[in-house]
Amino acid sequence: MSERFYFDLTNGLSTIRDEVGVSAIDLDDAIHQAGEALAEMREDNELANDADQWMMIIRNASGKTVRVLPVIPRDPAAAMAS
Repeated sequence: MSERFYFDLTNGLSTIRDEVGVSAIDLDDAIHQAGEALAEMREDNELANDADQWMMIIRNASGKTVRVLPVIPRDPAAAMAS
């Protein structure tokens, strides 16, 4: 049975809340989906220059933080090469 997880972005001052969330089999699946979302944001250059100051907070359906992932910006050298 799947669970609902939410991926919020925060830099400690501002928070962008995920109001939709994703369906995941378990926490490991949610972490995998969060990693894919961050990779897609990185690939699409949607992360600001200060992205390394942000974190992705994974919340469960009850709103409890279950994991915090660092947001790592795209390597500038790789961005210039593509």
